Amino acid sequence: MNKDTFIQLFKAPYKRQAFIDIGLLPTFQGKVANLKIYDAQGLQTIELTASEQTYAVSAVKYGEFQTLDEIPRTIELYEIIVNDNKQIERSRVGLGALVKKHIIGNNAVLVNFAYQNPEKRTWRFSFIARDGVFQDGEMQITDTHPKRYTYVFGEQEETYKTALDRFFILGNELEITINKIKDAFGVEAMSKAFFDEYRDVHYAGFVDYLMRSNFKKSAFNGNDKDVRDFVKKLLGRIVFLYFLQKKGWLGAKDTSYKNGDKNFMTNFFKKAGANDAFYANWLSKLFFDALNNERPNDDFIMPDGESIKIPYLNGGLFEKETVKYDFLTFPADLFSNLFQFFDQYNFTIFEDSPEEHTVAVDPEMLGHIFENLLEDNKDKGAFYTPKEIVHYMTQESLIEYLHTQITDADRTELEHFVKNKVSTGSTSLSNEHKKAIDEKLDTVKICDPAIGSGAFPMGLLQEIFGLKERIAYDLGYKVWSPATVKENIIQKSIYGVDIERGAVDIARLRFWLSLIVDEEMPKALPNLDYKIVVGNSLVSKFDDTVIEIDWDRKGSVGEADKHVQGVQTSLKSISEKQKQFFESKSNKLKAKLKAEIRDLKLDVLINQLSFNKAAYLNRNQKIPDMGFGLKATDHKKNLEIDLQVAEFNQALAKLQKLKENPEQEFNHFDWKLDFPEVLNPLVNENTGFDIVIGNPPYIKEYTSREAFDGFRSSPYYQGKMDIWYGFACKALDLLKDNGVECFIAQNNWITSAGASKLREKVLKETEIKLFTDFWNYKVFASAGIQTMIYLLKKSYPESYYNLKYSVLKEDKLTIRQLNNFLDFNSKIDFGKKYIIEQNNSNFDSKQIDFNSDSLGLILDKIEMSSNFRLEDSEVANGIHPHFDFVNKKMLEKLGQGFKVGQGIFGLSKQELESLNLTDKEKALVKRYYPDTKNLNIYYSIPNDDNYLIYTTSEYKNPNSLNDKPNLKAHLDQFKDVITSDNKPYGLHRARKEEFFKTEKIVAQRKCPNRPIFTYIDYESYFSATFYIIKSDRVDLKYLTLLLNSQLSKFWFRYKGKMQGNNYQIDKNPLVNIPIKNTNNCVNFKRLFEFRKVIETINKSVIDSIPNAHISEAFEEVIDALVFELYFPEEFAEKGIAIEKYAKDIFKPIEGLSEEEQIKAIQEAYQTLREKDNPLRNQIKLMKIELKELLLPILSV
Repeated sequence: MNKDTFIQLFKAPYKRQAFIDIGLLPTFQGKVANLKIYDAQGLQTIELTASEQTYAVSAVKYGEFQTLDEIPRTIELYEIIVNDNKQIERSRVGLGALVKKHIIGNNAVLVNFAYQNPEKRTWRFSFIARDGVFQDGEMQITDTHPKRYTYVFGEQEETYKTALDRFFILGNELEITINKIKDAFGVEAMSKAFFDEYRDVHYAGFVDYLMRSNFKKSAFNGNDKDVRDFVKKLLGRIVFLYFLQKKGWLGAKDTSYKNGDKNFMTNFFKKAGANDAFYANWLSKLFFDALNNERPNDDFIMPDGESIKIPYLNGGLFEKETVKYDFLTFPADLFSNLFQFFDQYNFTIFEDSPEEHTVAVDPEMLGHIFENLLEDNKDKGAFYTPKEIVHYMTQESLIEYLHTQITDADRTELEHFVKNKVSTGSTSLSNEHKKAIDEKLDTVKICDPAIGSGAFPMGLLQEIFGLKERIAYDLGYKVWSPATVKENIIQKSIYGVDIERGAVDIARLRFWLSLIVDEEMPKALPNLDYKIVVGNSLVSKFDDTVIEIDWDRKGSVGEADKHVQGVQTSLKSISEKQKQFFESKSNKLKAKLKAEIRDLKLDVLINQLSFNKAAYLNRNQKIPDMGFGLKATDHKKNLEIDLQVAEFNQALAKLQKLKENPEQEFNHFDWKLDFPEVLNPLVNENTGFDIVIGNPPYIKEYTSREAFDGFRSSPYYQGKMDIWYGFACKALDLLKDNGVECFIAQNNWITSAGASKLREKVLKETEIKLFTDFWNYKVFASAGIQTMIYLLKKSYPESYYNLKYSVLKEDKLTIRQLNNFLDFNSKIDFGKKYIIEQNNSNFDSKQIDFNSDSLGLILDKIEMSSNFRLEDSEVANGIHPHFDFVNKKMLEKLGQGFKVGQGIFGLSKQELESLNLTDKEKALVKRYYPDTKNLNIYYSIPNDDNYLIYTTSEYKNPNSLNDKPNLKAHLDQFKDVITSDNKPYGLHRARKEEFFKTEKIVAQRKCPNRPIFTYIDYESYFSATFYIIKSDRVDLKYLTLLLNSQLSKFWFRYKGKMQGNNYQIDKNPLVNIPIKNTNNCVNFKRLFEFRKVIETINKSVIDSIPNAHISEAFEEVIDALVFELYFPEEFAEKGIAIEKYAKDIFKPIEGLSEEEQIKAIQEAYQTLREKDNPLRNQIKLMKIELKELLLPILSV
């Protein structure tokens, strides 16, 4: 293989024989089986229909080979010649149908797509195959839509580095398999390499330079974030220009834009002198004087004096932020290296879809890059959503929307059409149905309230466009303008909000890119300022003041009615002017419209706020002082009224000042003010979005209190909540009746105590149509969180409705497995899928579960058999010190001389000894378990590695430790980092001390794979990592065995709280677990002592047999005893007796010597292993006769 000849092949116009001789044979010959290249007489010509001839001139099969897989796969070789008057990328529906009809069977294919006249035209080399898995010795098709992976060749200016590297790797293989071919066409590796260098070398290089330069102070006022935002936008603009360069729109000779410079950016840099002043002198001029300004004939004078054409783009992407940046200079090598890096890659202007992948840098990858660079994404709970997930959620949302709107269409057919962009053929959708789909897609209103880089609205844009494209093809529409269709979708349907300006910039950028890819000629971009906006989706904030406007003015009369009419007129005018702004191409007109919209919004806010103030005073009259003095409660009420009125007046004064000073920036977001045509009842009677979709931020209040500022007065706020619960509730309020909310978020909301308000709203106002639980699989590679996808339909729930439920069992998946899991009709062995007949009235705000009918019956049996519940007073969380040991963050405050892990309220044994405490001081120091490492299941012996200074709220007094000087001196070192409510010396939450005395059961709060409960019969204190059970109403040794049993594990799994494979054992599941209390605990207590010895002994009980094996044998008996206790009728019916035989094997060993205890354990284990042992055989019989009942429990 010769790299030079490959480069020549890739750059040259298409010729089949040259491709075979230079590309195909050197790559595959000798590394595959039965390679055949047909001669002229052997070519297999495909007969094309009249419809197909509008796209293709000819289609031939010119060869085939077989891969060297264990089960060989046939790869067929095809050539399709496309009409010169058609563009391959614009004819994807027609060509896709042709490929599917004539080519795709169980085989994969390699296809060359080229034009009749190949000169100066690109050509494509595609690998096309269905996703599938090998089962039972043959290929099983798992989907109906082929996927295409493509290289675009035929451009002289390209380096084709990726293609060259990949084909040399493939050509150097000794044996070529199907997966090696897939790897050669894979996009992921190239995407990662591009992103890593972009972020770590070039983005980091520009940021590092500015941070160290004087510009940080002079241009950015010392603000690090402003520096990073500038670099993100600068590089984003340059990337955008690389896509324009690909179109041939930069450096053209005339305004036909057919002859632009495909290496414009590099040549521009060189002509400008390739020096440090490139940005200040030339790049900024290109941005702000050319791309952002209309000019006669699009003229732009290059550094060498040449006059070229640069299009006016409009839209705001190249608007100047501030004159402070005009004089920035950068080391020339930063730009030189950046352009060299970009020049190595092929930039495609076609955004990948789930079916089509171009091996190049595409706009979808751009979204991934920039979302990962958004400021503090992980800290703000924002994570980039993989495109497979976006694809799934957008399709499911559209299916539900269309099914609701077109009630006479078969849902299965709708689903097939949306997912595959083709009807099934047998009971296909009628043309009338397709027209109805087209019309409903024209009117759908979509919003993402946390838009990020725009992945979900972009996904819906692609889905809607793809459906319209297919409908246009099927119905034979004569006029089809992709860019116009996309612009109409954006204008009519798409809305988005994000609190981050950087995210909004990126989302707009992606929408602009999606439009330019389909334009033949440069065209001014639409303005998205009022479509994708900066704002707080949860709180209407003006400066730091929360302004909640009451828009519902019902039954107004007289002057109030005039006010209402005036506001209606203003809101309609805002809506109309925002539409004009979207379409405006003139900077002068845009500035005028912006000012008018600003004034109108200020007028509406002033009017509405004045009305709200008057209404408030009408409802809240101050209590007059009649000369006898006011009660304290009356004083308080009057003060509250004064404060509220002052707040109204302050906000009105600020708004009036803004009105009088048009140059001042006005930042305010209100859903009904910013999107009045969709949401405001004064403008539109049928308010609401049809689809609210997204990946809201995940933030707990203890990690970011400021994220909740303004939201605490919301009816949806509650303690221990996550901010995304607020987004979920707000999204439901934004929907029309029968609208769809589809979110990906954390999966524990169905049980979390902090989500009770969300659960209550979901149960009362929606049907849960879909719940996809990823269990322990990490959808977001950068976040260790467990996630789910739900789809809610806003409608008062019927008694029963169908819910699609899917849950994974594996935490590692390939992309193919992920797609198979997401396809509800695809059978898998790494998860479960079933339809649940859901009834919301079966649940309350405490918990929702999605158990199948068979699981539900078993859980009901357990419930009915129980006779005991723990009470709230018998369960307590462990101690919250705030803090027990020094963490990394504290070191910034503590300074030198401290280290991570050093004791504060917690102490190591060595630290305790070094304090030289008096006896009085020692009385406050207790044995302490800060974590789980020294705690076994069932029982643990005392561990003295850690201690706790146990101080209650009594020690809130600064003088409370004066008589304990050593402890005082120790804690005083940490006064700057102790955050306890009882500081300076009291623990944050000390808990009732009785829970730490004498016998108790300790539950680990988060347990991977199984719940863990430990019986403790000595004084010991536990951190909040644990819950403690203390009750005199039940035998705690018996309860320890029961809680550690397989039956309890089953109940916790399906009725408790889970985070992936982690069992969350907190108060709610502990007080709700159905316990069967019994006076007959003999066998349980004896088995407890057996397990206690095994857990605490430091040697093998039986030589050559691990203690774990012995434990498993005894646990099997414990489980059988528990089953017999809970299911007595079933055991009696089958004549199975466990307790009867167990007492003969397990003798009492409490109080015996260690040697005697070991001997008893050995004898019991050996007896259990005997072939004819009745207990062993009863357990075997139990598993056979009661399989239907017990197998689901034992399988957890």
